[in-house]
Amino acid sequence: MMRFLVFLAGALVGTALAGAALWLNPLIGEPRHTPVLEHGVSAEFHTSLRAEDLPLLTHSGSRRLVMRPESVPELWESVIDPLDTGLLMLRDVEGRVVGTASRISAVSGETDPLRRGLLVDSSWIISLEGVGLAFAVQRENVWPMLRDVALPAWARREPWQGDLRFTPAAGPREDRAGRLIGVSGALAGLEGQLVGNYRLRAFDPDIGPTALEWHGVMSLPRPDAVEAEAASAAR
Repeated sequence: MMRFLVFLAGALVGTALAGAALWLNPLIGEPRHTPVLEHGVSAEFHTSLRAEDLPLLTHSGSRRLVMRPESVPELWESVIDPLDTGLLMLRDVEGRVVGTASRISAVSGETDPLRRGLLVDSSWIISLEGVGLAFAVQRENVWPMLRDVALPAWARREPWQGDLRFTPAAGPREDRAGRLIGVSGALAGLEGQLVGNYRLRAFDPDIGPTALEWHGVMSLPRPDAVEAEAASAAR
């Protein structure tokens, strides 16, 4: 029952964030890049923790993450207390905003640092201008970052600086990528994957990551392309 309530609360928060995303980035106009290909849709984009990339971030108030803007309400109600929610600007390789994404995440109930790691489950609503809307679910194992950076920084009470790149993909697909489902526009009816690659360059023991970049790769092949690839592999 509790899982259902958390899911329902997350869905409501996600709907509100999706509305904000659509208001900031309506599904009209021409694509600002060219992800629509003959075999499906493929796109790469990046974002970061900078205010211009992450204008909205909220949680229970107990996390080591700065909420923004300062006036944003905390997620104090017990059902949604485990959640972190944010609205991100997605940029292309030239730094232009090409879409938005709302993300809701929480530590997975299957987390086991000794055997499975620190698992974080996320739900995404991704809007690419002039292309369409997609929904994604993703699981990531952030234990290596916690072990190598956060725990030493907390123990020493000293900020960390460096250049750590990691891909914490942990499912739910068999290839460990996130599952992506196209909802509208050129993405409608397509299914594929989402993988996030991270670059951490600074960590503060009081407020967590202070210089973190995220590079996302999404791929939604058309069904006929999937069938053709499977037939070719079977030969």
